Parts: sequence; C-alpha cells; structure tokens
Amino acid sequence: MSTRALFSSTTLSANSNANRKWDPSNVEQGTYCAFSAPGENLTSMKQNSRNHVQEKDKETTPFTSSALFRTIIFVVLTLQATCYFSLLRYSRTRPNKMYFSSTAVFLAEVVKLLVTLVVIFFQCGNLRDFVLFLINNLFTNPMATIKLSVPSVLYVIQNNLVYVAMTHLESTTFQVCGSF
Repeated sequence: MSTRALFSSTTLSANSNANRKWDPSNVEQGTYCAFSAPGENLTSMKQNSRNHVQEKDKETTPFTSSALFRTIIFVVLTLQATCYFSLLRYSRTRPNKMYFSSTAVFLAEVVKLLVTLVVIFFQCGNLRDFVLFLINNLFTNPMATIKLSVPSVLYVIQNNLVYVAMTHLESTTFQVCGSF
C-alpha cells in the first residue's frame, strides 16, 4: 500500500501498516508522508523513500514510455496532420467534378465506427460478449449515449467546416489559423 504526500511518497508494507500512525512532527515542509512506525524517524523515512525510488529505476521501463516511442509518435502524427490537410486541399481544388464534403465526413465516421467495433469485438473475444457489451453500453443507459452524442455531432459539424475552409484557404493558412 502506498501513501502519497504532496511531492514524495513512502511505501507501507501490509504488515507494518497497523503500526504506523499520523505524527505531525514528521512533516517536513510538506514533502514527506507524516505516517511513521513507533521509533521511526524522518531520516529513516527519507532513506526508505530513496531506496524505493532506486529500486523502481532498476526496473525496465515499457517501450511506450521510452523517448524513442515518443519520437516515433510525434513524427507519425506530424506527417499525418500535414498529409491530411495537403491532400484535402488538393482534392478540393482540382478542376474535376467536386465531391460533397458531407459524404466524405460521413464515410470517415463510418470507417471509424467499423474500426472501433472490430477492436471491441476482439477485446470481448466472442460474438455473445460483444453483443452484450453493446447492449449494456448503448441501450441500458440512454442518457449517457445522448451525452456522448452531443460532442459527436459538434465534431461532424467541425469536420464539414474544415472541408469548406480548405476549399477557400491555402493549406498553410488554414493550419496556422486553425490552431487557435
């Protein structure tokens, strides 16, 4: 069990938890936990905290927390955003017949829905659990579904406005103005 103070923490084992009590004299400028075992002073608490941090540092960090992973995600998202707006601008300014922006937004939302359903299906494992999950989350609490639909509708309106803006603005102008 872990007890957190403002900035640091000390770990309490299950056996010694009953022996620890609140002792305001152990609070040092709000940085350490003020729970102590009988006879334990602040210096030993600091040392235990340092040892705990050093042990945590020795453990391997997952790939998703590494700097390489963050860099890869940053590069991919930058390329995706740049390519999205550049291709959208190109497709809206071609001399050929123009497509309806509402159709493009609708199809993009359908693709997202299908991908989400496939991910949920694989997380559930079988068709029965999948159907039960959908029924429980969509139909048993209709107010929650309505609350989630409000941002969804606003997002669809925003996407339609992006298509209109990209028809009339340069890609770089849109990206600079769209960041506000």
